[in-house]
Amino acid sequence: MIYCLYGTEKVLIDKFINDKINEYKIDNISKYNEDASIIEVINDALYLDLFSETKVVIYESKDLFNNKNEFENNTLENYLITPNEKTILFLIVPSESIDERKKFVKLLREKYKVLEFNKLKKNDVLSYIKNSFINDGYKINESSINLLIDYVKENTSLLYTDIEKLKIYKIKEKEILIDDIKKVIKKEKTTDVFKLVEAVLNNNKENMLSIYKDLIKSGEDEIKLIILLAGELRLLYQVKILSKEILNEKEIASKLSVHPFRVKLALNRCRNFSESKILDLILELQLLDENIKTGKIIKENALFNFFLGI
Repeated sequence: MIYCLYGTEKVLIDKFINDKINEYKIDNISKYNEDASIIEVINDALYLDLFSETKVVIYESKDLFNNKNEFENNTLENYLITPNEKTILFLIVPSESIDERKKFVKLLREKYKVLEFNKLKKNDVLSYIKNSFINDGYKINESSINLLIDYVKENTSLLYTDIEKLKIYKIKEKEILIDDIKKVIKKEKTTDVFKLVEAVLNNNKENMLSIYKDLIKSGEDEIKLIILLAGELRLLYQVKILSKEILNEKEIASKLSVHPFRVKLALNRCRNFSESKILDLILELQLLDENIKTGKIIKENALFNFFLGI
C-alpha cells in the first residue's frame, strides 16, 4: 500500500501514520527526509528481509514531485507501477497543495490514497463535519454540528480528532446527538473567554475575577487571554456595526469569514451594549497589550488590575 499525504497540519499527518502503524502492528519502520535520495528510499521499500515481515517506509520531501533527476523520477514511477506488497510506503509533501498535473500525482490518485491535511477554512467547517459523518454512515443534525463547532471554536486540528472520538463512541447507533457531544468532547478554553466577555460587558467584577483566576490556574497565558478577549470584543463590535446595515446572520458571517452560529451568539451578546462601550474596552486591551510588550508593566496580574479598574 502507498499513501501520499500532503498539507501543513504535521500533527494530523503524524497521527494518521501512527494510527496505521498501530492498526497493522508494525515494528519495522524506516524514516527519510529530503536529504535522502529517492533511490535510497525505493531500495529500502523494495528490500525483503529474511522473515518477509510487513514494514513501513516514510519519506518526507517538499520537492518530491518536482525532482529534476530523471533517473530518480523513473525509479519512483516504476515503483508506483509495481510496488513491494510487503511495504507500506508513506510519501509526505509538507505543502498546502500538490500539482495535480504531475504524472506522479495522477498515478497515485488512480492506484493509491492521496490525502489532504490542511487547516480547514472557516466557511468549510460545517460542510466538512456533515460530510465526515455522512460518508461513514452516521446521522447528525444541524444543532449537533453547531454545538460541536461551538466546542472546538477555531481549533480545526482538534476537530479532526473529536470527530473520530464521536464516531467511535457511537459506532453501533451511528447517530450523533447533542448529549453525545457534551459527554465526549472537551470544550476549548475559548468558551470561558466568552463568559469573561459577558462579565466584562455587564461589569460583573465577581464573575470577571473568578473566571480569570480559573483560566490562569489552568495554565492560560496572560497575553493570550488579552488577545482572545480583544478578539471576541472586536467580533461583537463588527457584528453590531454590520447589523445596522440590515444584513442577516449569513450575510454578516460571509462578510467576516466566520461561522453563522458565532454571529448569532454575537448578536445576542452585543444587543444591550453600545458600540462606544465595546470599542473603549478593545482600545484599553490594546493599550494593555502594548504596555506589557514594551515593558511598561509586567504581565503577571495585568488583566486582574484591568478588571478592577473597569
